[in-house]
Amino acid sequence: MLYLIAVSSSSRPRIFKPTDQPIELISETAIEILEKQIEGEFDDLPLETYLPVQLFEGGTT
Repeated sequence: MLYLIAVSSSSRPRIFKPTDQPIELISETAIEILEKQIEGEFDDLPLETYLPVQLFEGGTT
């Protein structure tokens, strides 16, 4: 299963499952950065320096 993590300086990271609705909490900039990361445009940079949103795969619990 694919999850989306949104990191904010004002709150704890939130994990969104594909069925969760509060996607508006993720900024457009974060989504643009995520799209570019998926397209490989930032492959040479350390993840934590530019990516406020990241995808990860996890199993069901």
